[in-house]
Amino acid sequence: MPRILTDHLLLRHFTPADEADWARAVLTNPVTMRALPYGRPAPRQRVAAILADVNAHWQEHGHGLWAVELLANGALIGQAGLQRVDSGPRVELSVALCPPHGRGNLPQEAARAVLRHGFEVVGLAEVMAVVLPGQRDARKVWRRLGMQPRGRVHLYEQRLPLFRLRRGDFVYGAERYEPDLEGETS
Repeated sequence: MPRILTDHLLLRHFTPADEADWARAVLTNPVTMRALPYGRPAPRQRVAAILADVNAHWQEHGHGLWAVELLANGALIGQAGLQRVDSGPRVELSVALCPPHGRGNLPQEAARAVLRHGFEVVGLAEVMAVVLPGQRDARKVWRRLGMQPRGRVHLYEQRLPLFRLRRGDFVYGAERYEPDLEGETS
């Protein structure tokens, strides 16, 4: 699985050793979980099964969620990636970083690296994103990335604002983007 270095982040695959940190930063964190469709913390005992699902998605589709780590100290602060929606052809951009990292430029930095990978390496023609209730910051991030509003979509048992970005409309940022397509060996 590929790894990507940006100015401040390392996007890498999850390992079983990440379970506790991932649970703390994302899955059992009520603030971070508001950035994800289920909106509420997952039970700690489900983390291993969720991690297995993340790895299975990578194996099946060649893309998925990365662990997002701060380069400065190696702390796992969240997740970012691309996921198939409803087992169909649509691919959704998702970013969830724990406080205080969920605000500021880090979500955009992670999202831009994910999009670049999706368009350049995976060869996706289009990526979508939604704005969950109470997530106005996501709308700002999607727009800064050049994503265009496209009405609403019924997803996750809700009608949500939909944003889309086509490969030809993607604008490369000035952020560092260093892919390691060989990935980790662990």
